[in-house]
Amino acid sequence: MDVAESLAFWTYDTVVTVVERHEFEPARFDYKTVLHPTIANGRDEQLASVRHTTCSMANGSGGYILFGVRDRKMAVAAPKDRIVGIPVPKDPRKEFADKLKPIERDIYFDAQPIPIPGDAANCIFVVHVPTSPLRPHTCEGAFYIRGEGGTARPMSYFEVRDQMLYTEGRLQKVTLLRLELATFVTVLNMLYDPTTWAVRLEPSAFKVLLADVSDMLPPESGLLALLHDIGSRATILNPLLDKQDQVRAKPITNSGDAYERSHFLDHVLSERTKLVNICGQAQNRLEGVFGPLKTS
Repeated sequence: MDVAESLAFWTYDTVVTVVERHEFEPARFDYKTVLHPTIANGRDEQLASVRHTTCSMANGSGGYILFGVRDRKMAVAAPKDRIVGIPVPKDPRKEFADKLKPIERDIYFDAQPIPIPGDAANCIFVVHVPTSPLRPHTCEGAFYIRGEGGTARPMSYFEVRDQMLYTEGRLQKVTLLRLELATFVTVLNMLYDPTTWAVRLEPSAFKVLLADVSDMLPPESGLLALLHDIGSRATILNPLLDKQDQVRAKPITNSGDAYERSHFLDHVLSERTKLVNICGQAQNRLEGVFGPLKTS
């Protein structure tokens, strides 16, 4: 693709590039004139179109929805004339998410208002819908996927079956990864208790599971880097814990020994606390993508 995948790098020039270069290549891009259609403008039909488009992208190869850009069917003198903008949303993520409530299961997305030069009141609101790790999603009784011309078409029985079989098996691996992460937190908390100082982290299985499910983690979530950092920190922390036992057992003969011991123990405590906090961040992000952890 000739534009940045992450919306953090999108600018108004990116929008212009997309509109000019992908006017007749609609598989990855979809244009909507407004975010909040009115009854006079066929609100129900347009809202259904938003849901079907989002569902089809999540079930397929992902894509981008640009609000504030006229549909390709509307005649214009030049592609750039399609860019009309919409009023800057007060709470863009929520306003878009509210429109997706009829979709099952929840769809992860990223969203970013792109300022229009010289027009502070309006923007282009861009939503990135990656391939969903929870697919297939259903909307109003049908499973949609991107068809020819960028339309959302109902999936066949076999397409739905294959996605379900593929996804459910991989989701079990995600659940195992989350359970391993929960075990990390349990072990890290046990290390605060002198009676359980001997416990250690086991990052090997965690790293294998992370490799297996890495392509299910949406890039915008930052989960891959965060979880990789957890595995690395866990590997590094274990030898520090072993040395900590040795330092605790070593007699203190002078003030230098006392300082060295205190400094090292503070360092280990700091690393342990950092890892606990990072694990908490990862658990929250995983819940945002995959929903609550189900253990039964």
